[in-house]
Amino acid sequence: DRSQFVIHLNVNENLERKRQTRIALIPFMIAIPALTAACILWFLSPLERELNSVLFGIVGAVLAFDLPVCVLVLVQWLWTGNPPELSLVPLVASKEERALRKTLRERPKLCADEFYDRFYANSSIPKILATKLRTLLEYQLGLPDDSIEPDDNLIHADPELDWQYLLDEINEEFEIVVPPKSLDKMDGTFHNLLSGIAPHYREMVDNK
Repeated sequence: DRSQFVIHLNVNENLERKRQTRIALIPFMIAIPALTAACILWFLSPLERELNSVLFGIVGAVLAFDLPVCVLVLVQWLWTGNPPELSLVPLVASKEERALRKTLRERPKLCADEFYDRFYANSSIPKILATKLRTLLEYQLGLPDDSIEPDDNLIHADPELDWQYLLDEINEEFEIVVPPKSLDKMDGTFHNLLSGIAPHYREMVDNK
């Protein structure tokens, strides 16, 4: 499970195609009733002229945005034979993002010392690295303080996040150089990210 690290979603292909088809049909599901409403308001409306004009303007604004989207979707669909890869993110949070954020909000919070003692006290990972990285990620991803645990998949926290930007922030914070190709080996969990950064941090400390 990887995001901009190079993601390979372990999802059934047919289910994924059906999901994309449903999303691709949304513009048409908006256009059909909007066109119907526009015709009624133009030809058959029993409403007063002023109210009719206001409603027609609203419907027209919706169609002005929606119809070009319908055209683009239809052209790409006919051209490729597949529904286009549309996404409702960031307008609608994904199921995974909602679940992760709910879990982090509701779980008992661990301060820096408690976090390190529980998960990394018997490891070779420096305490300052584990705790500062956790704090940095919570801030950058907009997550509750003291909420991240090692197995949390941070990919789901923000599907639109530029992970290269995040890596640059990490490099600056710890005065290290983690090469971009290292992202290919990371699966998005906090522990995996921490483990990938730790050798570069130890190298920096040894060279000081």
